[in-house]
Amino acid sequence: IMSVTTADRDLSLLHPVVREAAERVVVRANAEGLPFAVFEGWRSPARQNHLYAQGRTRPGPKVTFVRAWGSYHQYGLAVDLVLRTNGNWSWDASGANAASWTRMHRIGEEEGLE
Repeated sequence: IMSVTTADRDLSLLHPVVREAAERVVVRANAEGLPFAVFEGWRSPARQNHLYAQGRTRPGPKVTFVRAWGSYHQYGLAVDLVLRTNGNWSWDASGANAASWTRMHRIGEEEGLE
């Protein structure tokens, strides 16, 4: 059983259409030198509620706006792709990273994701 504090990167838990599209996006982005990887795919309702509490009843910035079952993650229809450089995750989409995020989003759209 996964902890509510641990992101699940097991792509087999995603809907096959989403899984295959996400895999293609990662391959294409990486081939262009953009180091994106899957940060999280399927998310348990308990984890979703844990994340929702952040910035509300738990310390930290808000990271989601919906409770359990309000996110496509619980249905295997969402995946978070994040920059992975030097072994670290980076959500920074500003400055030098801006073009990388823009390109990854474009590749995602080309592969049927939004």
